[in-house]
Amino acid sequence: MVFILGTGALVLVANTLFMIYCCIRYSRKRNPVPTNIEGSVVLETTWTVIPTIIFLLMFWVGLGFNRMADVPDNALKIEVTGWQWTWAFKYDNGKENDTMVMSNYIANKSEELVEKEVPLLRIPLGRPVILDMTSTDVLHAFYIPALRVKYDVVPGTRTQLWFTANKVGTYQAYCAEYCGLDHSKMYAMVEVMTPEAFNAWYGEAPKVIPPEEMIATGKKVFETNCAVCHNTDTSRKVGPGLGAKFGSTTRLTSGKKVKVDEEYIRKSIKDPMADIVDGFPPGMAPIPLSDTKIDGVIAYIKTLK
Repeated sequence: MVFILGTGALVLVANTLFMIYCCIRYSRKRNPVPTNIEGSVVLETTWTVIPTIIFLLMFWVGLGFNRMADVPDNALKIEVTGWQWTWAFKYDNGKENDTMVMSNYIANKSEELVEKEVPLLRIPLGRPVILDMTSTDVLHAFYIPALRVKYDVVPGTRTQLWFTANKVGTYQAYCAEYCGLDHSKMYAMVEVMTPEAFNAWYGEAPKVIPPEEMIATGKKVFETNCAVCHNTDTSRKVGPGLGAKFGSTTRLTSGKKVKVDEEYIRKSIKDPMADIVDGFPPGMAPIPLSDTKIDGVIAYIKTLK
């Protein structure tokens, strides 16, 4: 970019100065009788050779773009999963994303600003980060405007995006590919931390969540991800109602009867097409919730009567 801009500026200045010189040197006052010029081999060769050299130099400098896809060996790998309409982040050591309150979230058409918990991606300052991305449903695009990075997140395959953050701070991330009803609310936050702070967070032991907090967490996750298809009473929606469901027996489309226990609910969230309840369509996409959030959803479902 700098090379092309600098070369273009030099050519512009040179052409402009030459044009001014010609306007003065060959004005009517200095040349009252025009002279017919048949051509100049030297001039034509010059203006062919010089631009050719300039374009070849641009090509040579531009070859550096090919190396931009080479991921540094010390890059921190983070798995990114997108689905309608949120994000999940998972690190190589098994650690999963935190959440962060976003206070300027627009809840409805009245543009009322409310607080909402959104996924939080933590990354270290000055260290290359590679995002290994996929989608469970439709095409998304992970976009961090402040870091000048964006790349498609495609269902059924994995795409990669790497970058190095050079300034500590907290920035917004968006989905940049229209993905349905709540596309405009598909937020995440990205926190760039000092290496010391990041290493301390990355290596800390998992926190033990009290039962009451686990239920409250599960309720929030349920309202965000599950309530669109499931009621909390026994009435059916897109999917079966979950009121008084835990501990009961349900019939599958295969004719098999299973007990609705923790194992069944966990499997239904991670692999919803495995055991379809009889009388309901197989329309649920996998939701990449963390184990902690799944535990919370199970704890919440246990309280439904």
